[in-house]
Amino acid sequence: TFIKQYKWFKKAFTSSFGIYHYTTILSPKGYYSAVRVFLILLFLFLVLSIFFGSGLNEKILLLIVVLCSLLLAGAALWRAWTIMLQIQGRYFLPILAMFGILFFHVEKHLNRVTFNIFIIMMFILSSYSFIFIGLVNIPK
Repeated sequence: TFIKQYKWFKKAFTSSFGIYHYTTILSPKGYYSAVRVFLILLFLFLVLSIFFGSGLNEKILLLIVVLCSLLLAGAALWRAWTIMLQIQGRYFLPILAMFGILFFHVEKHLNRVTFNIFIIMMFILSSYSFIFIGLVNIPK
């Protein structure tokens, strides 16, 4: 009920990638769909690059990062359910650091051009949301 009624996963995702002014200003649904698609493709690119082009240490590191990310999401869900019904994407910021460390350790196994395209696209999407949704629509 908690997950379905309050749409916890959807709201946690959208608040991670651009909800402004006390969660009253949202980007268009297409923006969140594009972010989701690019994140899934980036994750698949990462997993395939690691499993087909790296050693055991990198594969173990990937599994640790994914496991810790899932545990963090579970802890955020548990906190929202038991302590306060606040769905906040800021709880997921440590996941960026975990994947940053992973990227640092596996960079020699990644196709640099493809990786850079994913990063540039995520930057463009984030900039669009911040400038054209957040800054434009927040009351002055």
